[in-house]
Amino acid sequence: MDCPAEVTLAALVGLGGDDAVAPGFWDWVAAHPEISILFTEGGKKVLAALSLGYAAIGFYGFRAYQAHDPILKTKIAPRLMPEVQRFIQPGRRAYIAFDQDEKAETRQDVEQGRAVFAGLLTTAGCDVRLVL
Repeated sequence: MDCPAEVTLAALVGLGGDDAVAPGFWDWVAAHPEISILFTEGGKKVLAALSLGYAAIGFYGFRAYQAHDPILKTKIAPRLMPEVQRFIQPGRRAYIAFDQDEKAETRQDVEQGRAVFAGLLTTAGCDVRLVL
């Protein structure tokens, strides 16, 4: 499904995910589960994906999707934070493209985080694809 031209332009001008700058784009994506979403790490990858017409959400680290306890400021049992949860609907295709680090220990940590994230999305009914 093509995003209306004015919404696409607003998203590319906003780029920061700020609804005040790109009004309606993320609400439009959330309301259309037939639109695939790419989840990745880092702003450059998100900007590249957005500029190519993909709905992309970037995390600052491979476990940044997890909710935190607001009082203790610690991670709680794996679950999606509300900012991600709004895009998770049954049938939505979700691509996960986390970094491929050089260090074996880091790669193992990323793979574990990717597996947990993929499990949460699958449990919610998403069609999960890994980009390796």
